[in-house]
Amino acid sequence: MEPRFNFLRLLSRIFKVLGVLALLITIVLAMGILSATFGSLGESDEITLMSTLINQIPRSGIITAGLTAVLLAILNGSVIAASLFAMGEGLLVILTIEENTRASAMLLGRMSKREKGS
Repeated sequence: MEPRFNFLRLLSRIFKVLGVLALLITIVLAMGILSATFGSLGESDEITLMSTLINQIPRSGIITAGLTAVLLAILNGSVIAASLFAMGEGLLVILTIEENTRASAMLLGRMSKREKGS
């Protein structure tokens, strides 16, 4: 039996790829936030507005804020990635149900023809 609804299969693949891409972006974003958090703790001779603001905040506050931002980024990114991947899988489940229903209908049709012919 030939597969039908090729566009939906393509859409399923696109959703899955977007889900994986969202997960990779989440990981890179979390690493960037960690880098920015702990990079701002280093000593620097450069005086900028950001450095003067950061010097007024205690180190424990900067670390807490950075780790909170990382956890929120990972949580949000993971939910988005899982949702996109689940949409792709959901489309495949619906297509598989359609194929099984079509195959069952064809089988029942053949069985009823045999009974009528006997």
